[in-house]
Amino acid sequence: MIAASYWSLLAPAIEFAEQSGLYGDQGQWAFLPVSVGFLLGGAFVFGADRMLPKSAFDTVNHVQVGHPSPSLLGASFLVPLLPSNVAARRRSGHA
Repeated sequence: MIAASYWSLLAPAIEFAEQSGLYGDQGQWAFLPVSVGFLLGGAFVFGADRMLPKSAFDTVNHVQVGHPSPSLLGASFLVPLLPSNVAARRRSGHA
């Protein structure tokens, strides 16, 4: 997943930042906005882990004690799609 994240999201973002001309004459600072976005994404995942309810499994005995939360299920499907959707919209010019 780390390699997929780099090649499909981070590398194109660095290339886009280099071509924009906003991050140095030759794009030497193009890694900064990508790094900030990567760190914000990590903070989001950490915060989501703290805020969303835990799954309905007893972690000690590994026994199901109830039904999983619908919000947790929805978040598990939607959150991974957000970065790729944003990247695709930017590539197609629908920023």
